[in-house]
Amino acid sequence: MRLPRTALFALAALSLLCGCSQEAMLEKFATEEDRKVATRCIDNLLRGNFEEIESRLDPGLRTGDTRAVFAHMVAMLPKEKPSAVKLVGAQRNVSAGVRESNLTYQYSYGQRHFLINCATRTTGQDQVIFGLNVNTLDASLEEKQRLELRDKTPLHYAVLAAVLVALLLTLSALIRCVIEKDLRRKWLWVLFIIVGIGQFELNWIDGTWTFSPVYFQLFSAGAVSSGYGGWELSVALPLGAIVYLVRRYRNHRAAARSNEA
Repeated sequence: MRLPRTALFALAALSLLCGCSQEAMLEKFATEEDRKVATRCIDNLLRGNFEEIESRLDPGLRTGDTRAVFAHMVAMLPKEKPSAVKLVGAQRNVSAGVRESNLTYQYSYGQRHFLINCATRTTGQDQVIFGLNVNTLDASLEEKQRLELRDKTPLHYAVLAAVLVALLLTLSALIRCVIEKDLRRKWLWVLFIIVGIGQFELNWIDGTWTFSPVYFQLFSAGAVSSGYGGWELSVALPLGAIVYLVRRYRNHRAAARSNEA
């Protein structure tokens, strides 16, 4: 299935802009102190300074296999320096004087990519590490985030087509409704048109979907980037737009017949 080049360029630009805004947002959300603590912990892991990590590790996580687990994490990573390091996830929670920070970085080594996560808990002057993980990626998160059409299932194409059709129907009905003269209760028609009924939502990356029969969606379609988790496409039944367009079509046919008579 092919889309017009302008549509592909628009999708690519939207994805790029969204990625830039996500990175900037994460940098603002994660404090400088949080980033320093997380990167210091990860650097100690990469350099094999396991004692430094253990000295700050949550006591509940210390076992006889702790160092073996750290060594396994390091063995997953290439020996050379990373070609790029990017903050791709940030969570922060403050409650009753306890601050928890959970940061995730993408480490890239050429065409190989890894996620390294470090979670810390700060209580007064005490700070402990309660999470440290390394995971392998089959592609960079930037590549996963792109709204690409290659190697997708029929469901992907069907939802994308439904999104475009629902949006076009809604906009067409809305424009005609706004410019129509002598339309009674026009504002009610406008509300009826712009709100879709129900929602079918598809994760563009993994193809998982959800359906909510009781849901109201503006313009009956949407495409939202859920951070580095990829795009979520959603579509609703444009009932108001369909009713209005059918009503308009029937009125025009009736008017044409009366003129012929």
